[in-house]
Amino acid sequence: MRRSIGDAARLRPTAPTASGAPPTARRGLPSRRTLIVLLIIVVVAGFAFTRGGTSPSSPQLATSCTTPAVAVGTVNDSNSPRYSITGPADGTYVVTIDAATAKVHGDGVDLTPAGATAVAIKKGLKDCKGDGALPSAEGSGHELVIFRDGNLVARTKIPG
Repeated sequence: MRRSIGDAARLRPTAPTASGAPPTARRGLPSRRTLIVLLIIVVVAGFAFTRGGTSPSSPQLATSCTTPAVAVGTVNDSNSPRYSITGPADGTYVVTIDAATAKVHGDGVDLTPAGATAVAIKKGLKDCKGDGALPSAEGSGHELVIFRDGNLVARTKIPG
């Protein structure tokens, strides 16, 4: 791979100069292959930056850097539900199922009531959004509850 990249990045020699200097004495033009490789790199990098880091299998949710929100759904004929969250980029977000309170202690979290489940702890939201998969929950009537810096900021019913 390194050799193919090196070959693609080499400059083509140009014709000898009027003074008879060899072609290597002048700076050559990039080869067509070099230009194509650079174009592909730019297109791939642009695609990666515009996606914003969320999975295409997550439910759609309009991005808001001021108002936290959450969406839950099953997408692409998947059996496991997924969630999407949005809100201010800073802060510590805790994604829970059926929690009334959440307090973060390092990498852990204390939840009430006793049957609540912590799904994820996110230290900030890249581009004001995040997503993930939910564990399977027994029964119906569960709620996905989002806390930001210990305060409840959004909640929604989990379909099922």
